[in-house]
Amino acid sequence: MMVAHVGNLCNAAFNNCLALRALGVEADLFITYLNEDMDGKPIIPPTENPQKAGQICDWPEWVRTWRLRPKSKPFLEQRRLLRKYDLIHGYTLSPVFLQFAGKRTISHCTGSDLRETAVSSGMMGRLLRRAYKRSSALLYTDCDAWTLEAIEKLSFGNFRFIHTIVNLGIYHPGEEQELRTKLLRPGEEKLIFAPARQDWHSKGNDVFLQAFSSFALHHPEVRLIARDWGEDAGRAKSLTRELGIAEKVLFVGELDPEEMAKYYRVADVVVGFFIDGESGYPHFPLIIQESLACGKPTVTYCDSRLCQHIFDDQHPYWRVEGKEEIQTQLEMALAGGEEVENRIRLGLAWAENRLSAKKIGQVLSGIYQEIINS
Repeated sequence: MMVAHVGNLCNAAFNNCLALRALGVEADLFITYLNEDMDGKPIIPPTENPQKAGQICDWPEWVRTWRLRPKSKPFLEQRRLLRKYDLIHGYTLSPVFLQFAGKRTISHCTGSDLRETAVSSGMMGRLLRRAYKRSSALLYTDCDAWTLEAIEKLSFGNFRFIHTIVNLGIYHPGEEQELRTKLLRPGEEKLIFAPARQDWHSKGNDVFLQAFSSFALHHPEVRLIARDWGEDAGRAKSLTRELGIAEKVLFVGELDPEEMAKYYRVADVVVGFFIDGESGYPHFPLIIQESLACGKPTVTYCDSRLCQHIFDDQHPYWRVEGKEEIQTQLEMALAGGEEVENRIRLGLAWAENRLSAKKIGQVLSGIYQEIINS
């Protein structure tokens, strides 16, 4: 079986290809781009370049680049490149042009392409809906309330949720005593890690900081590690000063996956995102999945519909509905004991069953086989 993956937002396609190739599927990756530099080399966004993400030193032979707007005969070029493949797995907006490749195509939605573009009235929206209708399968990975609403509005009926691969070789339980000793100051015993980038509109970081200011008054033994990264990073630091908690909050900048995993492991509790007014919106971020994979008690908002969609009847985290619940849920997650241990076990089992490269590779391979056999 030969499958071409086209597009590589957040390196999802690269990781999927690695997982599939480990299972014997010939999965090749075409990293798409629009422009070239002065030397004629592809300009690829860092979020789509496996080398920038630190995953590889040199591209393997099955990774290639593909300029989406060649100067002439784009569809002839497309058919030439994809001629040998049994299936085409296109990500984000690539199905708009892949629908003309003359091959069975899978459309893989990754966020705003589904919840915004596909339901819009413009030309791109119409072309994307046409591509979805012609696809042999429709997959999506970025799950939020608006995505589910868009799926209902489109009424295609064959969308399937696929988790993003989490590298369980990096994100796993363990001790980080040296880092913990470095982070804790005299009189402090507990660490809370807030890994979300500072984007108040989508993450609700400000909602948590306000709640933590009240929590810290009664829990001087707790210190917060937050991110000095994102469009609202400056506002976050200013807010901690306004709230009088600047001494209780340590801000850390961008972290590579290995560093991120260490901060998960060093924490007693990890917090996700929260909603209040215009801050935060209902979605299921990757940081929650990584936290559960590291075996950490996790406190976060999760829309009830998303909870059922993603976790079925399990709830391996402490769910916050409104900001007034944050302090109570933090205390429960920090308390330890049988209930905490039980949720940690549930989270680890869920991560192993849903997020591993092997599991997702098997799911994708099964979908491919179903299409080929149909």
